Amino acid sequence: MSAVRVLGIGSPFGDDQAGWLAVRALEASGAAAGVPGVSLHVLDRPGAGLVERLLDAERVVIVDAARSGAAAGSVCRIEDEALLAREAPLSSHGLGVGAALALARAMGCRAHVVLYAIEIDAPVPGAAPGAAVRAAASAVAAQVAEEIRLRAGERTAGAEPSGRR
Repeated sequence: MSAVRVLGIGSPFGDDQAGWLAVRALEASGAAAGVPGVSLHVLDRPGAGLVERLLDAERVVIVDAARSGAAAGSVCRIEDEALLAREAPLSSHGLGVGAALALARAMGCRAHVVLYAIEIDAPVPGAAPGAAVRAAASAVAAQVAEEIRLRAGERTAGAEPSGRR
């Protein structure tokens, strides 16, 4: 079981690389290196495959692109059951994050799920991500790194001292 699974969702189309950029920035920072139970994944439009990634983890952090009409580079952080309450899909990758979470919950998933939705402009094949999206992805990577550090501290504080059982 993975304690913390970080999923960067996207596609190779311009701003839609937002989730990928955040996970790559997190990898480059080294914040997750050496932290037991943390795994980082870059996913290309997982659709229903997202359900499997939600299972068998204590905490799942998802970074994905969104198009709600807000300014490109805006970030919305949504936790757990609030994802289920959203009426509008939060993904352009088939099965949305909320629907995937609902299905995973029906399958027994108990993971705490956090979504960082990075607002993007229209994805353009062959285009590079815009400056606002790149900056937002870096900022989200820093926030996720801090969450990992805090989570690692909680796990360490809750551990028994060596030699005691």
